[in-house]
Formats: sequence, structure tokens, C-alpha cells
Amino acid sequence: MVIAIIGVLIALLLPAVQAAREAARRAQCSNALKQIGIGFHNFHDTQRGIVPSGLGRHKASGMVLLFPYVEQSAMYELLQTRTQAFADDMTEKFWGFDASFPAARTLQPEERDQLAAIGNYRCPTRRAPSAKDCIPYDTSAAGWEQQSRNGPRGDFAPVAYTDWQIADTANGGTGWNWQQSFGGAYSDTGTYPKSVEEMRGAIRPAIRANGNAANWSPRDILARILDGTSNTAVFGEKHIAQDNFQKSNHLVTQPEGFYYQDSAYTHHPGGDWGDGWVGRSVSQSNNIQGIARGPNDRVNTTPGSAGFGSWHPGICQFLLGDGAVFSIRVTIATGSHATKGPLLMLVDCMDGGTAQID
Repeated sequence: MVIAIIGVLIALLLPAVQAAREAARRAQCSNALKQIGIGFHNFHDTQRGIVPSGLGRHKASGMVLLFPYVEQSAMYELLQTRTQAFADDMTEKFWGFDASFPAARTLQPEERDQLAAIGNYRCPTRRAPSAKDCIPYDTSAAGWEQQSRNGPRGDFAPVAYTDWQIADTANGGTGWNWQQSFGGAYSDTGTYPKSVEEMRGAIRPAIRANGNAANWSPRDILARILDGTSNTAVFGEKHIAQDNFQKSNHLVTQPEGFYYQDSAYTHHPGGDWGDGWVGRSVSQSNNIQGIARGPNDRVNTTPGSAGFGSWHPGICQFLLGDGAVFSIRVTIATGSHATKGPLLMLVDCMDGGTAQID
């Protein structure tokens, strides 16, 4: 009888203990985003501009550019030195897989471990705080585009958004998808000059003098956020489906491989799809994506197509431009490009709307 009573008590207490643990993990996740927010503003004050999403295909991402402002100055200096002021690609060179790269500049195992365990870039609900999460380069893996997703992984991403209605119809818009705008196909001149211009999220790629990643500068200042920093999301928890966790493109079969994977946070991967860009979006062309409703959610039934989502029950956390962290319900209305709901209003920094979020 006593044993039965003890069993009942344990059964009653276990959900409460699990809920308390998740509340603590959620608070840690929120604090990690808050630290990114502090770094976001310190970067702006020091560099006189918003941290870029990155420096181009295979080049350093904005998450790396934030290192000096989130207590990772030593790692920033190391990467900057090893890649010649970020002019080099930051892919195979992490692992010494590229035989043409000088061995003296290849990252050592302990240095790669450091990159793979930065606490401010991970959510403890999804990743154990002490885990070293990396996808190593493997000579037996698929081609360079698949390999380019590999490296150290994290759980947060800058928010991207292209208003497809504007991009497709106004001012001779090119209608380019956000992922091309965020990565290798972006250009301020030449073939696709409007691919960056049409981006209406707060964070866009860097300006590169003469196309050289080593001569980069921030593209925008906070004044570009016409809706106000308290009404605009700048970073969020990126959706990674549970069956894609700790996998990159070459480890996942199609059609999963065309969409978001658990890819490296350090650089823009290759390819023209959304399966690894350091930024995430709430739309693919006219296809509006809501927040993923759980670790296995498939928005619009397309495998892995949700840009943002967490493993916290019922919510996804976002960093706003003023440094505040908001927990947004996964049921938040999206609306359309023509008639924006709260989610699209939150990611468009210049639509004149004020998102009502709770």
C-alpha cells in the first residue's frame, strides 16, 4: 500500500518537475537571445551600423561578426587571422579537408570544439549546454554544396523577409527569393542588383567594396527600421525538425535536403535553396510560412519548410530591435504579403504597421 502511494505521488510530481525544468531552459534560451541583443546594439554603436547577415557565399556570417560583442573576441581574432580578414571561405578550412589551404591556418581540434560549444548561440531545450555540436567534413560525403552546410551549429538566426508583392510588381522588381538575396547570388551591381534592395527585414548582407569580403562594412543603420525597433524582430529561434537534428544536407534524403537543416552558423553555405542559409524567413516567394508548432511540424505540408520554430511548447522566442526578447505563440496569424498579419508585420521593418503580439 505504501509503495502504491509513493508511486502515485511520483506520478503527480513528475510533470511538475519536468515543467519546472523546461521553464528554466526557456529562461536560459531567452537570456542567450538577450546577450545577442546586447551584442547587436554594441556592434551598432561601435561599427555605426546593423550587423550584416554575412559577407557572402561561404564567407563569415553575422553570428561570427558579433563575436567581439558577445564575449568571443579571442575566437573572432582567431578566425579573422586564419581566413585573412574573412576573405577566405570558411568551410572545408575548419577541418583541414581542403588540401590547398595552408596547414598553418587550419583550425585545430580544440579550436573547432570551442566554436561548437558557444552557449549564447544555443537553446538548452534543443541542445545540452555542454554538447559540442558540429557536423564534420567527410571525404565520402556528397559534393561541395552539401559539404558547405557542415560545421558548428546553433539555434538562432537573423530574420529575413522579402515582400513578394513588392518584389514581383513594383519598380521592376526581380522577384528573387530571400535565400538568394541572403547568400551567394546577392549583388549591389550587375546581374541581380535588386536582390538586396527588395529585402525588407532589418538585417541584410554587408556592403563589400569591389566584391571583396575583406573590405566589408555594415549596410544599414537602425534608422532604416521605420516601424521602430520595438516593433521589429531581428533574430529568432530557427526551426529544425527533430528528424533533421544534427544533420546537414548530405545526410538527409530528398525532399528534406532542399529545405532547412541543422547547418553551420558560421558562414553562408552554397546552393540556392533555404536548407542552410544563416538567415531564416517567414516566406518562400508567395508561400507564407507560419511558426512551426513543434519539433516535427511541417508548415504548408512541405518538409522542413518552416523558417522559425522552437522546441519550447507552444511558443517561439524572438529578439526585437530594441533588445527585448518576446515569446510569440506558434498560432500567431501570418496574413499575406498584401494584407499582413501580426507575424509579417513583425518581420517587415518598413510596412508602417505595429504588430500586436502577446
